[in-house]
Amino acid sequence: MRRAAEVLALIDPAGAMEWLEAGPEKSLEVSMMTRMTAAKQIAKTEPDDALAVGESIKDPMWRGKVYLDVCDALPDSARDGVKSETRPCLRTRR
Repeated sequence: MRRAAEVLALIDPAGAMEWLEAGPEKSLEVSMMTRMTAAKQIAKTEPDDALAVGESIKDPMWRGKVYLDVCDALPDSARDGVKSETRPCLRTRR
């Protein structure tokens, strides 16, 4: 099920988030990996929304990974207009 959820997140990140919220509770692994994949996809067009998805990840290590992925997805020209919540991850950008 985890792989299917990740593929859904790649194709339709918003749909994957809706799927997580609906129906029976998913396993922690499925929930975390789906959220990470969805956030990475969303970051390409809506970095602030991707950060909101990252904040929903309970494990701090994987939440931090999402923050770094969001920063990596930003083009250099967009870095000046980044909201203040994102600035810490810009300082730690790889």
